[in-house]
Amino acid sequence: MAEALTGSEVLLYSAPSGRPDTARAYAEAALLAGVAFVNTTADPVARDSSLLKRFEQAGLPLIGDDLASQFGASVVHKALLRLLQDRGLTLVSSYQVNLGGTEDFRNLAENPDSKKQSKMNALGSDKVQLAPLGYLPHLKSQKIAHLNIEAQGWGETAVSLDVRLQVHDPSGAAGVNIDLIRVAAAALRSGRGGYPAEASRHLKSPPGTSV
Repeated sequence: MAEALTGSEVLLYSAPSGRPDTARAYAEAALLAGVAFVNTTADPVARDSSLLKRFEQAGLPLIGDDLASQFGASVVHKALLRLLQDRGLTLVSSYQVNLGGTEDFRNLAENPDSKKQSKMNALGSDKVQLAPLGYLPHLKSQKIAHLNIEAQGWGETAVSLDVRLQVHDPSGAAGVNIDLIRVAAAALRSGRGGYPAEASRHLKSPPGTSV
């Protein structure tokens, strides 16, 4: 596999999540070939401290894990939770339901653990619950998310918010993929191995978050 990467600078890994051994194999190939590696899936690669150290020692960038789409459910949900905090409201409970029709969604519906943890990393609250991912083939590349937030305002007055978000999943990831490739290439060309901190705004689960 490493031979096929000859002459490359960056390997972008975007296979369906839920295949950690495959993700690790591609990362090892990138390391052997002297290529920067970007993991856009929820499988832990950059969160593997021993692997990250090896990339650092080799002077190669390692970016991951799990890209945050340009305007996806986790981005919107996190922004709303932060808005509550900024405005002095108390979060009582919240949930997120995600539906999609891609092969990635089908795989995640069958192997949900890594994706669920990654979403929890992005949201950063133990009061948020995630429903099991729903695979509906007729949705194809459309992803639908239902968000609910229950909170208390001044004098414990109730605030309830429901949001429905529908996006074209591949398009939401495309621009972020390009940004991550640019970050990886810039770090490689400047001789910075390991994890470049500027990638964090594009990811749900950077190094240091839970696996």
